[in-house]
Amino acid sequence: MISIITRRTIMLPVVIILFATVAAAELPVVKITTGTPAPSSTNSNYNLSSCANTKAAASNFVPPIQTYKVLTGLTITGAEDSRMNITANAATNADSIRIRGNSTSSMVPANNDAAKSYRLKFNARRSLFGMKESKSWALLANFYDPTQMLSAIGFELGKLMGLESSLPYEFVKLNYNGKDIGVYLLTPQVSGTSREGNSGVYLDEDNGGWLTEFTHWGPSDAEDCKRFFLAPNLSGGNGYKYVLNVKIRTPEYDELPLKNGQPDLARYDYVKSDINAFVNKLNESGFPNNGYRDLIDLRGWAIYTLINLFMDNRDWNTAGDQGGLGSNFLYKVSKSGKIMAGPLWDLDLAAGSPGVMGGTFFSNSTLTRNTTPSHAFYQKLWNDNSGFLPCYVEAWNANKAMIKAMGDNNGFIDQLMNKIAPSVNGNYAMREGGGASGTTYTEDSYKTFVGRMKSWWNSRYTNFDSAVQRLNATGTCPSATPPSSSSAARSSSSVASSSSARSSSSATSSSSSARSSSSIVASSSSGDNTPIAQNPLSATRSEIPTYYTIKGEPVGNTRPAKPGVYLVKQGSSVRKIVVR
Repeated sequence: MISIITRRTIMLPVVIILFATVAAAELPVVKITTGTPAPSSTNSNYNLSSCANTKAAASNFVPPIQTYKVLTGLTITGAEDSRMNITANAATNADSIRIRGNSTSSMVPANNDAAKSYRLKFNARRSLFGMKESKSWALLANFYDPTQMLSAIGFELGKLMGLESSLPYEFVKLNYNGKDIGVYLLTPQVSGTSREGNSGVYLDEDNGGWLTEFTHWGPSDAEDCKRFFLAPNLSGGNGYKYVLNVKIRTPEYDELPLKNGQPDLARYDYVKSDINAFVNKLNESGFPNNGYRDLIDLRGWAIYTLINLFMDNRDWNTAGDQGGLGSNFLYKVSKSGKIMAGPLWDLDLAAGSPGVMGGTFFSNSTLTRNTTPSHAFYQKLWNDNSGFLPCYVEAWNANKAMIKAMGDNNGFIDQLMNKIAPSVNGNYAMREGGGASGTTYTEDSYKTFVGRMKSWWNSRYTNFDSAVQRLNATGTCPSATPPSSSSAARSSSSVASSSSARSSSSATSSSSSARSSSSIVASSSSGDNTPIAQNPLSATRSEIPTYYTIKGEPVGNTRPAKPGVYLVKQGSSVRKIVVR
C-alpha cells in the first residue's frame, strides 16, 4: 500500500530575483476529433426536491446532462520538447470525450465550442506532456478569466507552498473537429481515477480512502443523487451558509462493487462517517480543544484556505453570493490517515471576478473583500486562534515574499503572459460587462487585461498583508512529522511537470549572458541560488530545501547554523546532514 505525506511544508520567505525573458512562440497544438454528432450539453429537468440527500443553493442549481462521445482523433504538435509530440493518432474507439463544467456548460453561448471546457477519458492511463499517467484529463477554457492564467497561478501557489495535491498543467491551443478554438489549460481531471492520480494522491479506497467535494450544486439525475449526502449543519445559524452539501467523488459510483446487481452504496458509509465526525467536532462545545486537530492536516487546511482567500476565489467562498461552498475538495488517503484539503480547483472566478453574471474585471472595490471566510465551516476553523490561525499566519509570513514577487515586473504573471500572448489572437472569453456573453480577444487587449490583473494582485497583496497582521493568532502552528524518504520519493511524481520531464538542465549563472530563457532563479536567505522551475510557464515543482531537526521539527529553508544532525527534504529526496 502506498500513502502520501500527511503534512504540509511551510516555507521561509523566498525572493525571486530573476525572471528571464521568454521568447515569443506559439503554444503547442492539441488536435481532437470526435464522433458525430459532437458532444453536447443539455439542461437537466431533474427535480432536486426528489433527492433527500442534497440541498443546493437554489432550485435551478442542477448540473447539465453531459454525455460522452467517441474520441476519434488525438495528436499533439509543437511541444517545446519534441518528445512530447504525438504525431500519429493516439485515440482508440474505447477513448471518449464530453463537455465538462456546470455554469460554463449551461450559461455560456450554447453554439460556441470555444466557450466550453472538455473532459477526456482514456481507456488506459496515458501521459501527456510528460505529466504522470492518468485516465481522465480536463481541457479548461477558462471562459470567465480574460487572463487565462488564474487557475495556473493557483496550482503554482499550491505547489510552491507545499500542497502535494496540487495539479500539474500545460497551456495549449486546441483544435477541435478541424477548428482552432483558442487557448486551453490541460490538467488532470480532479475527480479522475483514484489510483495514483496526478494530484499526487494515492487513494487506498479499499482501506478507507476517499475524495469529496463541498458544493452548492445538486445532482443532475437520480443516479447522481446517490453520490450526495448532507453533513450535519454547522452550529450558529439556520441559513445556507451553515449547510454542508457533500458530493462523493471517489469511490466513483460506477466503480462500486455490486450487490444484487446494483452498486453497493454501503461502501460510501465510511466516507460519511469520517466527514460527519469532523463536523461534529467543529460543533462541540469544547471546540477547539476537543481533539478536532487530530482529525485533519491543520497546516494543509491553513494553506488551502490562504490561497483561496488571497486570490478571492468566488467559487470557493460563495457565502456572500449564493450562500454555499463551491469546488471545495477534501480527501483522506486511507482509514488511518488525516483529512486533507485539496486539490485546488475552479480559480477562473478569482482576482476580483465579477462572477457569472458579468461586470467589471479586477475592480478596486474587490481589493479588500473576502479576506476572511464567509461560510460557517471555515469560520469555525478561523475561530481556532491557537491552532488553525497560527498555521494560517505562519503560512502567509513564510510565503508572502514569493507571492508578492509573482506580481513584479518580469515576475511569474508576466512570464505567463509572454507565454500565452502569441497564441491568444481570436481567443474567446467572457466580455467585460456582458454577463455570460463572450467576445474575442487580440494580443493587445489580452495584455491590457493581464496588466489590470497584475495591478489588482499587487494592491491585493498590500491589503491582504495588513489584514493578516491584524489577526489575533496566539502561539505557533502545531509541528508535524517530516516525510519519510520513501514517501518523498513518491511525491516527486505528484507534481510531475512537462518542464521537469523534458528539461535536463537549467541556467543558474549570475552572468546575464548565461541566463536561460526558460529558467527562474530564486535566492533563499542563505544566498544560495536555487532553481524553482526549469520552465515556469508549464507545470513546475519546487526544489527549495526544507530542513528539520532529527525529531522531525521544521526549522526553515535555510541551512541551520547550529551544529547538529538534521534532515533535509528537497524535491523528491530526503537525506540526513551533519552541521559542524
